[in-house]
Amino acid sequence: MQHEQDLTPAQRELERELRTLAARPGQIDAIAAAFAAGQRSQRRKVRVWRSAAGGCLLIAAASFLVPQTRTVRNVPAVTNVPLVVETSPSPAPHVSDQSLLILQQAISRRGVDALPESHLPSVRSIASNETL
Repeated sequence: MQHEQDLTPAQRELERELRTLAARPGQIDAIAAAFAAGQRSQRRKVRVWRSAAGGCLLIAAASFLVPQTRTVRNVPAVTNVPLVVETSPSPAPHVSDQSLLILQQAISRRGVDALPESHLPSVRSIASNETL
Protein backbone atom coordinates (compact mmCIF):
# COMPACT_ATOMS: atom_id res chain seq x y z
CA MET A 1 0.00 0.00 0.00
CA GLN A 2 3.01 2.19 0.12
CA HIS A 3 2.75 2.56 -3.67
CA GLU A 4 -0.66 4.20 -3.29
CA GLN A 5 0.75 6.89 -1.06
CA ASP A 6 3.49 7.79 -3.59
CA LEU A 7 1.01 8.46 -6.44
CA THR A 8 0.40 11.92 -7.82
CA PRO A 9 -3.15 13.21 -8.18
CA ALA A 10 -3.05 12.61 -11.95
CA GLN A 11 -1.96 9.01 -11.44
CA ARG A 12 -4.75 8.48 -8.89
CA GLU A 13 -7.29 9.80 -11.33
CA LEU A 14 -5.96 7.44 -14.03
CA GLU A 15 -6.16 4.55 -11.57
CA ARG A 16 -9.81 5.33 -10.81
CA GLU A 17 -10.65 5.48 -14.51
CA LEU A 18 -8.92 2.17 -15.18
CA ARG A 19 -10.88 0.48 -12.35
CA THR A 20 -14.16 1.50 -13.96
CA LEU A 21 -13.28 -0.25 -17.21
CA ALA A 22 -14.77 -3.70 -17.65
CA ALA A 23 -13.46 -6.39 -19.97
CA ARG A 24 -15.73 -7.32 -22.86
CA PRO A 25 -16.20 -10.96 -23.77
CA GLY A 26 -14.02 -11.93 -26.76
CA GLN A 27 -15.63 -12.83 -30.04
CA ILE A 28 -13.52 -15.33 -31.97
CA ASP A 29 -14.49 -16.43 -35.46
CA ALA A 30 -13.73 -20.14 -35.44
CA ILE A 31 -13.63 -20.47 -39.23
CA ALA A 32 -11.25 -17.55 -39.65
CA ALA A 33 -9.02 -18.90 -36.88
CA ALA A 34 -8.90 -22.35 -38.47
CA PHE A 35 -8.14 -20.87 -41.89
CA ALA A 36 -5.32 -18.73 -40.47
CA ALA A 37 -3.88 -21.74 -38.63
CA GLY A 38 -3.96 -23.80 -41.83
CA GLN A 39 -2.21 -21.06 -43.75
CA ARG A 40 0.53 -20.78 -41.12
CA SER A 41 1.06 -24.55 -41.03
CA GLN A 42 1.51 -24.77 -44.82
CA ARG A 43 3.79 -21.75 -45.30
CA ARG A 44 6.95 -23.81 -44.96
CA LYS A 45 5.85 -26.34 -47.57
CA VAL A 46 4.86 -23.57 -49.98
CA ARG A 47 8.24 -21.89 -49.51
CA VAL A 48 10.04 -25.17 -50.20
CA TRP A 49 8.08 -25.70 -53.43
CA ARG A 50 8.59 -22.10 -54.53
CA SER A 51 12.33 -22.29 -53.90
CA ALA A 52 12.57 -25.62 -55.76
CA ALA A 53 10.69 -24.17 -58.75
CA GLY A 54 12.91 -21.09 -58.69
CA GLY A 55 16.02 -23.26 -58.59
CA CYS A 56 14.80 -25.27 -61.58
CA LEU A 57 14.10 -22.04 -63.42
CA LEU A 58 17.60 -20.76 -62.72
CA ILE A 59 19.16 -24.02 -63.89
CA ALA A 60 17.10 -23.94 -67.09
CA ALA A 61 18.07 -20.32 -67.76
CA ALA A 62 21.73 -21.08 -67.09
CA SER A 63 21.65 -24.04 -69.47
CA PHE A 64 20.70 -21.69 -72.30
CA LEU A 65 23.52 -19.29 -71.44
CA VAL A 66 26.26 -21.91 -71.31
CA PRO A 67 27.77 -22.38 -74.77
CA GLN A 68 27.58 -25.89 -76.12
CA THR A 69 30.89 -27.47 -76.98
CA ARG A 70 31.11 -29.07 -80.36
CA THR A 71 33.79 -31.54 -81.26
CA VAL A 72 35.00 -31.33 -84.82
CA ARG A 73 36.77 -34.38 -86.09
CA ASN A 74 39.38 -34.13 -88.75
CA VAL A 75 37.86 -36.13 -91.55
CA PRO A 76 40.15 -36.54 -94.54
CA ALA A 77 38.65 -35.04 -97.64
CA VAL A 78 37.93 -37.51 -100.39
CA THR A 79 38.77 -36.11 -103.78
CA ASN A 80 38.88 -37.50 -107.28
CA VAL A 81 37.02 -40.70 -106.56
CA PRO A 82 35.52 -42.08 -109.74
CA LEU A 83 31.81 -42.67 -109.50
CA VAL A 84 30.70 -45.92 -111.06
CA VAL A 85 27.01 -46.44 -111.69
CA GLU A 86 25.86 -49.74 -113.06
CA THR A 87 22.49 -49.76 -114.70
CA SER A 88 20.62 -52.94 -115.23
CA PRO A 89 17.22 -53.23 -116.75
CA SER A 90 14.75 -53.52 -113.91
CA PRO A 91 11.69 -55.61 -114.47
CA ALA A 92 8.47 -53.66 -114.68
CA PRO A 93 6.41 -54.08 -111.53
CA HIS A 94 3.27 -56.13 -111.94
CA VAL A 95 0.28 -53.84 -111.77
CA SER A 96 -3.09 -55.42 -111.15
CA ASP A 97 -5.86 -54.70 -113.58
CA GLN A 98 -7.94 -53.70 -110.54
CA SER A 99 -5.52 -50.95 -109.41
CA LEU A 100 -6.86 -47.45 -109.11
CA LEU A 101 -4.49 -46.04 -111.73
CA ILE A 102 -5.42 -48.64 -114.35
CA LEU A 103 -9.15 -48.20 -113.67
CA GLN A 104 -8.92 -44.40 -113.95
CA GLN A 105 -7.05 -44.66 -117.25
CA ALA A 106 -9.61 -47.12 -118.66
CA ILE A 107 -12.52 -44.85 -117.69
CA SER A 108 -10.88 -41.75 -119.15
CA ARG A 109 -10.16 -43.53 -122.47
CA ARG A 110 -13.28 -45.59 -123.11
CA GLY A 111 -15.83 -44.69 -120.43
CA VAL A 112 -17.48 -46.85 -117.78
CA ASP A 113 -18.03 -49.75 -120.20
CA ALA A 114 -14.25 -50.30 -120.38
CA LEU A 115 -14.07 -51.39 -116.74
CA PRO A 116 -13.05 -55.03 -116.35
CA GLU A 117 -15.28 -57.53 -114.66
CA SER A 118 -14.87 -57.74 -110.92
CA HIS A 119 -13.47 -60.84 -109.29
CA LEU A 120 -15.87 -60.67 -106.36
CA PRO A 121 -18.10 -63.62 -105.44
CA SER A 122 -21.77 -63.24 -106.10
CA VAL A 123 -24.14 -62.27 -103.32
CA ARG A 124 -26.06 -65.56 -103.54
CA SER A 125 -22.95 -67.66 -102.92
CA ILE A 126 -22.11 -65.56 -99.83
CA ALA A 127 -25.68 -65.86 -98.49
CA SER A 128 -25.73 -69.64 -98.99
CA ASN A 129 -22.41 -69.99 -97.09
CA GLU A 130 -23.76 -67.99 -94.14
CA THR A 131 -26.80 -70.25 -93.68
CA LEU A 132 -24.60 -73.30 -93.32
